[in-house]
Amino acid sequence: MSNLTYPDDDYYGSEYTLPILGISAILGFFANFLVILIYLLNKTSSKWHKIKREHHNRIVHMRHVEQLEQQSEITITPENVKESTSDPVAGFFVIVLASSDLCSCIILIPMTIVLESANYSSTSKFTCHANDFIKALLPFFSCIVMAIISFDRYMYICHPFTKCLTLRRALITVLCVLFLIAVPYSLTFSTKVTIANSSNVNERYTCGNGDGLITDTLTYMNYAFFAILIMCVCIFYSLIYCTVLKSRKASVKIQLLNPPDTKGRSFTKTGSADQANAKKIKERLRTILMLFMVAFCFSVTYGISIIVMSNKGKSLLASYLYLVMAMVDPIIYLTINKSLRNDITLIGFVLCQTCYFNSKNRKPFARQGLLPYSRRTGPKVLQGSVVQTNRNNSFEVV
Repeated sequence: MSNLTYPDDDYYGSEYTLPILGISAILGFFANFLVILIYLLNKTSSKWHKIKREHHNRIVHMRHVEQLEQQSEITITPENVKESTSDPVAGFFVIVLASSDLCSCIILIPMTIVLESANYSSTSKFTCHANDFIKALLPFFSCIVMAIISFDRYMYICHPFTKCLTLRRALITVLCVLFLIAVPYSLTFSTKVTIANSSNVNERYTCGNGDGLITDTLTYMNYAFFAILIMCVCIFYSLIYCTVLKSRKASVKIQLLNPPDTKGRSFTKTGSADQANAKKIKERLRTILMLFMVAFCFSVTYGISIIVMSNKGKSLLASYLYLVMAMVDPIIYLTINKSLRNDITLIGFVLCQTCYFNSKNRKPFARQGLLPYSRRTGPKVLQGSVVQTNRNNSFEVV
């Protein structure tokens, strides 16, 4: 299957390319929808944090029944509550990338499958123009967002006292980038549409590459900007890597010069603070690794697609390889982000629990006596559990 520029005989792999794109669209839709849903719930819903706390209490009770019976009830006070250390800007950028992938799964991939199966012929000129416009807009927008993310992570790690992007600034930046890309593309991008056959009933058009100096210039500008943005991403993440190595070497030297006192008390406030800082640093590095893997995979796949299309290659799957990233990105999120995996498991548990309670007309576990319950404070918590709260005054036991 091909468009006007390439005949069918020049391609190989067309028999399995469209099924792969279809599977990627279906799996990518559900995966990206779950990622967006979880990040939005974690940022906005206090009820979701309450569900997470009760679920954690239930797990703790099931694992430590004997210890729980000997512990007294703990009331959530400012002494055992600490602020959540999650970075809202990083979460916002993950939502933006997942939204871009979701648009690819809903619009771009189905449109590509339909046009490829019809040899790039359509009954509407708008379909040809919309396909080429979205195909050029979404990857370029994702590439610019990844460059902004790399710069933000560089400032966040290498210059922590210089707060460059807040959540509001990040939102304004993304909207401005989308506007500045969409307007020039809509005014200058063109495709060549020819009449494949004509009759009194309807006309079919064949979509092809646009001709003219403006279209060619815009295409080469896309390639140049893509190369520049990828270089910026590599430079920023390389600087982050060097900074992390230097800080680790410095921390190792400090530990060698000041060994911990094991003869004294086993738990101190200083040790607790060091553990909290180490956990915070590990979360930051895990987030940076996740975003770097997304940028790296996108750069490789989109670069291969550009090379194949510019050289008029014969592999249809390679020319559409960047579309498969809509399914790969959520896999990267789930592989690196343990909290995201736990939240997806919890969503499945809550759905099953809701269906079970609605069918049997039963009360929640805590009301059945499976958890020690108090009307004043809710389910009891084990001593020593750390409770987190975020800006909307919701709590999370970790």
